[in-house]
Amino acid sequence: MEKKILVVYVFSKFDEIDRLVNFVEFYKKYESGIPHTLLICFKLLDKITLNKCRNILKSINYNEYIDEKEINDYEFKTMERAVKVYSDYLILFLISHCQPDKKNWLKIISESYEEN
Repeated sequence: MEKKILVVYVFSKFDEIDRLVNFVEFYKKYESGIPHTLLICFKLLDKITLNKCRNILKSINYNEYIDEKEINDYEFKTMERAVKVYSDYLILFLISHCQPDKKNWLKIISESYEEN
């Protein structure tokens, strides 16, 4: 049985809003090649910025995770907290500097995966 795939993208108050705009643009432009769930994690955002992000994301299908921690423990701790309910998924973590750049990008990455 093939595992489900989760793509996790983290956006925080330290990131430029243009990075999220670019991510959405390229995510829509380049098909992933395989089914997956997209989880967008928000970290340390005020309500105005969060609403801007949601507006940018409205054209794609995604699940949302808002990290309630009010300390800067970097993306890694946010990712750890966000994926607790996705324990049966293969997970690809992306930070705000990442974006798809090729057709079938996720299929290509998943084909390189080997079970340990």
